[in-house]
Amino acid sequence: MIDLTVPMGKELPSFPGYPGFEYEQWGGHNEGGGALMHYYSANTHQGTHIDAPYHFIPGGRTVDELTFEELVGPTKVVDLREFKGKSITAEILDDHESVIEKKDKVIMVTGDVDANFFTGDFFKEASDITLDAAEWLIEREVELIVNDFLTEAVPGEPDRPVHKALLGADIPVVEYICNIEQIVGYESIWIGCFPMLIKGFEGTPTRVVARAL
Repeated sequence: MIDLTVPMGKELPSFPGYPGFEYEQWGGHNEGGGALMHYYSANTHQGTHIDAPYHFIPGGRTVDELTFEELVGPTKVVDLREFKGKSITAEILDDHESVIEKKDKVIMVTGDVDANFFTGDFFKEASDITLDAAEWLIEREVELIVNDFLTEAVPGEPDRPVHKALLGADIPVVEYICNIEQIVGYESIWIGCFPMLIKGFEGTPTRVVARAL
């Protein structure tokens, strides 16, 4: 089993303008056998996480309304490492048309998270999906998108057209996976995306694991 999840911690970068991950210890171990626990706070789009449609779409599905059928199962791997740091366009995806079929789950990887997530450069230098690429994926009715780069350029368009297109098509997006060198050798892998089950939320941290089929 391959873990594709970025661990949570205070060093975890946040999307510009979003609050970061913070925690404090409550209680502790002592000679009397006291219990150790922590209090933590984080934004819902920090580290490896899922965007449910409600993130940008009024009335869209929330995290608790997503199904295991769409978050777990065989997933096509699209190796885009040669385009690391560049925008992923429909023209680039055309070269992978034979791999991606209608109703597929798709994992697209450039290596941006593994290379830059903790350097401070990720949100300035990572790849992003262009609107025509989003429309390309929508036309193929993909069921799930997983990536290790930016779904939309930062700062990009303030109206966030790429997010609105994908989420408006009811396609959940899992962002910022890691350890992609362990999966790029496969054309298709089994993937499991397990969001925190919080009612009414538009996104949550998500554990993502994979294994060879």
